Amino acid sequence: MKRQDAYEFWLIYMKLITKDGADIEMSNPLHDFKAQAHAGDFDELSDETYYERYERAEEVASFWKGASEKAVGKVFLEALKQTPIGEAEVKDLAMMLAEISERTTYDWEQRKQEEEKAQEPKAKGHGQEDKRLQEKERKERNKERNQEADAGFEAFYGETPFDTKPYQWTPHRIYDYLGEYVYGQEEAKRGAAIMLYHHMKDIFLEEPTEKVKKLLVVIDEADKLFEPMVGSGGTDFSRAIQNEFLKVMDGDEVTFVPEESGKNPVSIDCSNISFVFCGSFETLRENRCSANSGIGFGQNRKSDPKEDRNLTEEDLIEYGNVRREIAGRIQQIVVLDDLDATDFEQIMKSPKRMSPIRQIEEQYEVKMEMDDRTRQSLARRAADSGLGCRYIRSQIQGMLDEKIFDEPEQTRFRFFLPKE
Repeated sequence: MKRQDAYEFWLIYMKLITKDGADIEMSNPLHDFKAQAHAGDFDELSDETYYERYERAEEVASFWKGASEKAVGKVFLEALKQTPIGEAEVKDLAMMLAEISERTTYDWEQRKQEEEKAQEPKAKGHGQEDKRLQEKERKERNKERNQEADAGFEAFYGETPFDTKPYQWTPHRIYDYLGEYVYGQEEAKRGAAIMLYHHMKDIFLEEPTEKVKKLLVVIDEADKLFEPMVGSGGTDFSRAIQNEFLKVMDGDEVTFVPEESGKNPVSIDCSNISFVFCGSFETLRENRCSANSGIGFGQNRKSDPKEDRNLTEEDLIEYGNVRREIAGRIQQIVVLDDLDATDFEQIMKSPKRMSPIRQIEEQYEVKMEMDDRTRQSLARRAADSGLGCRYIRSQIQGMLDEKIFDEPEQTRFRFFLPKE
């Protein structure tokens, strides 16, 4: 193994272990490499560079002994086992650790007693007071969530597993976590997991006091940014915006000059910013469909779902008005699957957080039941309207509000729609 590769491996794994991360499952680097290669991430590499990276991943993967995932501690011990450390080197390592131990107080027993004491039940006389405090906190949380909804944001319920345990990021775990919120869309979830893993993996090895210097920017309705916007003077503002945006994507240092006089310009280093462009790109699909439909009576046709899935960089350029320089920097294009009434019904029945029913239950701390006919009706209307889960959520929210208006203290509700 090359010296620099070995240094990075030992540094990363010793940091993880010293930060209480020995039990964290790490994915096999060779499996990750193959997944990236399959996704086309290395298509622009020369054969020499590709095989060099493959061999590096293969060498490190020997510590996994063929497993797809392995705990940090076990990987570390296997690496030690395979490394021929001489007796003199072992003594040097032991002496270095001894010097560190000499200035350390191992007070595990004391900390254990403190933790046990903190977990002892509170005095009985405080029971009623605790209930009132819990009720007050519940109302405050609901108030905050309602304010978020009023502001036009999708309220998020509960902490993610990465808020309290930041060293658990692996592609598989990110994929599994997304599965709690996203129905189907396997290609999109895998693509998002790989992208997030590569973007975030170094952040969690930083010291807590260091400033994170990476940023992930998600641009919703990006198709509107790319569509032509020609002013009265003939200026295509979309092109002008894309010209400025390209500087950010290139990793340049961008300077913003405040409109207010007397304020200093602000410079931002864009070298570690990743971008995700989201949008329906309906104009692109319509333009491509028109270009492929031919000329003459009866030639117009609707967009073919199978063709829609084969979206290329050239399509972005030719039919979506995306600058070639920007399209060439987009590493992966994912087309989401269309959902029908059956899909929406399964989403509502799911015990996972993707279900609008589960989301509202967590938000208001209630339990809701719904008969099959009502669920099927909502699913059908969601598919017909094109609004999907947003429609379902708004309908359930409306029904719940009516129930709460009449029975504000109730925590269990049953919904059914009148027969059509």
